[in-house]
Amino acid sequence: DGVTAISSRTFMDCTSLKKIIIHNQVNSIGNSAFSRCTSLENITIPDSVTDIGNGTFRGCTSLKSITISNSVKAIGEYIFEGCTSLESIIIPDSVTRIRGYAFWGCTNLKSITIPDSVLALSIGVFRDCTSLESVTISNRIKQIDQEAFQGCTSLKNITIPNSVERISSCAFYNCSNLKSITFQGTVDEWNAINKSSNWDGATGSYTIYCTDGEI
Repeated sequence: DGVTAISSRTFMDCTSLKKIIIHNQVNSIGNSAFSRCTSLENITIPDSVTDIGNGTFRGCTSLKSITISNSVKAIGEYIFEGCTSLESIIIPDSVTRIRGYAFWGCTNLKSITIPDSVLALSIGVFRDCTSLESVTISNRIKQIDQEAFQGCTSLKNITIPNSVERISSCAFYNCSNLKSITFQGTVDEWNAINKSSNWDGATGSYTIYCTDGEI
């Protein structure tokens, strides 16, 4: 009682730590606070927490599930990088930004829904999530940044809203099993999106389903 913050690197490399209960007076968790806690299996972040730092759970290879508070506004850089056991995560509607490489190398993550509150997908956010099969993107996102889904070799289907104005380089590079893109707009709107020349490199054959036809 009385603790309001978990400072940066507080539990870093506590490799035998399996469980932790965070008191509902805690409002911030610092950078790399639980980084490389390789035995940590699950964690619930209370609604009192509004700020989670970068790399907070980086390398927590046993972490299977996490519940994020409805007060968190941003998911930090590298926050779950290398969490190879993470199977599912619910991103609350309070989140407006998912920062760079947040889920890089989460090789067991199979599906994710990005809520409409999210305004931006940053660089490499789901890079090398090799089990990710389907993604639904927020209706407010305007740009899919570079390397966002690079190396998602199990990705078969993705739904892209007509709010997207730009798809950056290597956004879907080496998504070798991609079969379909469902675009929530017309063929003309799809063609109007600013796409980098190698946004879909090494993807093979896929179909784009628009509201008025296929490409």
